[in-house]
Amino acid sequence: MAHKNGYTKLLEEDLFENCENFVISKDRIKEQIKRYAKLSDDCYSEWKKLSPFDEDYKNIRDKGMCCDAIINVLQELLKG
Repeated sequence: MAHKNGYTKLLEEDLFENCENFVISKDRIKEQIKRYAKLSDDCYSEWKKLSPFDEDYKNIRDKGMCCDAIINVLQELLKG
C-alpha cells in the first residue's frame, strides 16, 4: 500500500508541475475571443463597403461568419 501511495504522489507532482502543457488558461481563451471579435468587426466593416456584385463580397462575409463561429466555440469553452 505504501508503494501505491508513493507512486500516486509522484503522479500528482508530475501533473501539477506539467499542467501548463495540458491546460489552456481562461485568460488565453479571452484573448483569443477579443482577437477574433476584432477580426469579425474588421470583416463586417469591409463587407458593408462592398457591393453584392463585388467578387470579394462573399469571401469577406464568410470570413466574418467563421470568426463569429470561433468566438461562439471559445465562449462555450469558458462556460464549461
